[in-house]
Amino acid sequence: MMHKIEMPFMTLLLVAVTTVGCSNSKADSFSSTFSSVPTSNAPDFVMLAKKLQPLVVNISTMQASRQIPQVPRGPGFGTPPDEQGGPDEQRDPPDEQRDPMEDFLRKHFQQRGPSSAVPQRNLGSGFIIGSDGSILTNAHLIENAKKITVKLSDKREFEAKVLGKDQKTDIAVIKIDTKENLPKVQLGNSDRLEVGEWVMAVGNPFGLESSVTSGIVSAKGRHIGAGPYDDFIQTDASVNPGNSGGPLVNGRGEVVGINVAIVSQTGANVGIAFAMPINLVKELLPQLQTKGTVTRGWAGLAIQEVTPDIAQAFGLAKPGGALVAGIVKGGPAERGGIKVGDIVTEYDGRQVKDANEFPLMVARTPVNKDVRMKVFREKKEIAMTMTIGELKDTQNGGAGKG
Repeated sequence: MMHKIEMPFMTLLLVAVTTVGCSNSKADSFSSTFSSVPTSNAPDFVMLAKKLQPLVVNISTMQASRQIPQVPRGPGFGTPPDEQGGPDEQRDPPDEQRDPMEDFLRKHFQQRGPSSAVPQRNLGSGFIIGSDGSILTNAHLIENAKKITVKLSDKREFEAKVLGKDQKTDIAVIKIDTKENLPKVQLGNSDRLEVGEWVMAVGNPFGLESSVTSGIVSAKGRHIGAGPYDDFIQTDASVNPGNSGGPLVNGRGEVVGINVAIVSQTGANVGIAFAMPINLVKELLPQLQTKGTVTRGWAGLAIQEVTPDIAQAFGLAKPGGALVAGIVKGGPAERGGIKVGDIVTEYDGRQVKDANEFPLMVARTPVNKDVRMKVFREKKEIAMTMTIGELKDTQNGGAGKG
């Protein structure tokens, strides 16, 4: 299963423009500029595929039963011939006119009663991160799972248990018990990933095991509204339902992300996919593997973006930082002296670029740490200190942020 992000339909119009009468000097200048762009060879995808395919697993889960409507019975709905009426009643259409989906529903789900309880199944991917059988995947794949089955590349199947999961980043660690040490992936450094760099996705799209696709990094630090900690790698590598939980790999064979979501009107690949940076995942792994949950810092405030109009109204030279739109009574921000209308410009020695970045900075901060901050208030910068609290499951990052 793959998270799908719905966006308004957009049409890309390609317009060819012909310029007449260009001077030779302009043409030479263009040619010189174009030829100065360095070129590099694509990675050895054959080598990468051989290295990564054995480390990627197929994950199937069985969730709690759900109710589906009883398939209608009667003329036109696949009623057996001996139960159909006389010549004046509509009979089943010929085979070439039958709806295959109707046949499928009748074959598998037609039972007595107004509705039928059937198990819900998810299919996705994961990859081995520990020789002891630890596997990284997406949390939504295993949510409410009654049974988790892992199939290795050699076709062996194992039942897995959940070590830990984090809904806010859609990350989960599961484990299978084997009698031998398993080969594992090498986790890279996603901060070093560059836009335009080659990447490869490995997974099980539509259940097609060990499928490999390639593309480039289209963008970094994407915020797609998936949660308070959006910080995605965007790629045009072909990613489809079933790839979810699989690795995004750089040209050196290092995992730099875990595939999470696609943008699509149909649920299939349209060249826009997102992966959680592996550096963020690495921060969470120790907690997930030891205690099963993630502890995050909490500031107790709601923030919003500083637009150009807001920046001008507040006297900022340019848009930036995070505008405090609300304060939780008795929370860390209030105790630290922060007020509604403040613009947080610096946090723990780092510049706050925008409102999307700030929640992640707070979340990564250890609980009870005293953090030095700078806020812009009444057209001047003020230094203050805030003691970070612990984010509870019932709390949000504020406006959902912070």
